[in-house]
Amino acid sequence: MTVNGNTRSMRQHIQRSLGDDFVEPPASVMSAMPNDDNEDDEGEEFQPKAASRGGRATTTPGRGRGRPSRTGRKTSGTVNQTDEDEMETSSVTMSIGNNTTYVGAAQSEEKGYFHHLLAGKTNIQVLVDQWIDSYQANRDEALIELMQFFLDSSGCKGKLTQTMYLKMEHVDMLRAMTEHFDEDTSEYPIIMSGLQYKKFRSSFSEFVVLLIKQASYSIIYDQYMIDNLVTLLTALSDSPVRAFRHTGTLAVLKVMTALVDIALTISIQKDQCQRQYEAERQKSSARRAADRLDTLTTKRKELEGNENEIKSFMNFIFKGVFIHRYRDIVPDIRCLCMSELGEWMKSYPMVFLDDIYLKYIGWTLYDKVGDCRLRCLLALIPLFQTTDLVGKLELFTNRFKDRIVQMTVDCEYEVAVQAIKLLTAILKFNERILEDKDCENIYELVYHSHRQVAQAAGEFLNQKLFHKAEQPSNSSKKRSQNTAFIHLLVQFFIESEITQFKHLSQVTFNTHIALQIFEITRIYV
Repeated sequence: MTVNGNTRSMRQHIQRSLGDDFVEPPASVMSAMPNDDNEDDEGEEFQPKAASRGGRATTTPGRGRGRPSRTGRKTSGTVNQTDEDEMETSSVTMSIGNNTTYVGAAQSEEKGYFHHLLAGKTNIQVLVDQWIDSYQANRDEALIELMQFFLDSSGCKGKLTQTMYLKMEHVDMLRAMTEHFDEDTSEYPIIMSGLQYKKFRSSFSEFVVLLIKQASYSIIYDQYMIDNLVTLLTALSDSPVRAFRHTGTLAVLKVMTALVDIALTISIQKDQCQRQYEAERQKSSARRAADRLDTLTTKRKELEGNENEIKSFMNFIFKGVFIHRYRDIVPDIRCLCMSELGEWMKSYPMVFLDDIYLKYIGWTLYDKVGDCRLRCLLALIPLFQTTDLVGKLELFTNRFKDRIVQMTVDCEYEVAVQAIKLLTAILKFNERILEDKDCENIYELVYHSHRQVAQAAGEFLNQKLFHKAEQPSNSSKKRSQNTAFIHLLVQFFIESEITQFKHLSQVTFNTHIALQIFEITRIYV
């Protein structure tokens, strides 16, 4: 089946080669978890259905825009996978007839959404409402303005014209824009230092999330707005230009975060509607309102349709963007993927707290970059601290427990601290899941020179050995509530056979133990 050559496809993405800082986990670990990386090729993934501009069929070349074909289209070209900084200074000139398809930065208006967010003087809700109104008045112009916002946020100085929007593929548009970067710097807004740009990154994410949520009340189901937006962001997230790829990935993952919240809301509404339907149906025939049953049935079907629509986009973004970018050569992009995945799991565990999603966090625990490993641990800790969720984490824990134990002696101290905290949370969930040798390795970390590591190990020790300490019932003296704890702690140090102290004399050893007891107990007393 053929597809119009000018229809923009959500399937135009190429997986980047891995950098030296990404470590593949052992084959035994990878094979232990369900793997659906190849589901894209099984014909079951979401590919948006065809829709035309203005809501009517069109066969004019270059104007098939709306929702791309469900058959999708694989890109036939290859992308030179050299360093992105090389790509950023490349120059590509695109033109249509005698008209240049882009203009210089000097002609760029200073009133766009990027400049409003960068200045930080306009309420984000006001900007979102303004864009919604603009879209309802003229959706193409509004989408051009939104696309320009993402280009500006990438540090690109080029201006998107209506001609480009109407007649060019997203990939071609981005290629035409690659020369509109400052050659003197490789930085772009979302990674630039300074308070203004830190606030901009936060405002950028908030704007995207709020825009999608606001659109869910009116235009998100028109088979045009979200389709074109996700198409552009998917192309951005696959660009060989780092600024485009990083900005696009941040934006599309924030779109996903908003869609997750929308899907959860719809699911709750659908359940409420079903309960109302069942309550009405169980009434006696004299009291039952037939029109209300019909209304509830219609509402439930509408909610089911909306839920399927949102989940289809969630499914596509995950397969079309996430599973490629979580292995990106840029560590910041990998960190972003892990952080957002953790948010999806907390927000919508019914869908995302599953081994086919958890495995990506498990595999990234082997990343060479400490911040990537840290983001994985920070994503997992809240899950293990939630009683209702830990039951779904048993398989993950069994598969990756050894790796987490290894990370307690990580070269990055913050990673080691969070690994110990995660194991403490796991211990509360199931004491038997950790073997004695695993616990003994953590016990020794109470001697660590890094205070946070030693303190985290002390909390683990307390949870494992001392949390059941009780005060003697026959005591006639008033004692501190920590008396039993201190008693057990002293006993622990006396009975410990620590290799590094075996060569010391008895007096010196006892003195050292007393000093260590004093240091550790300061945390609790």
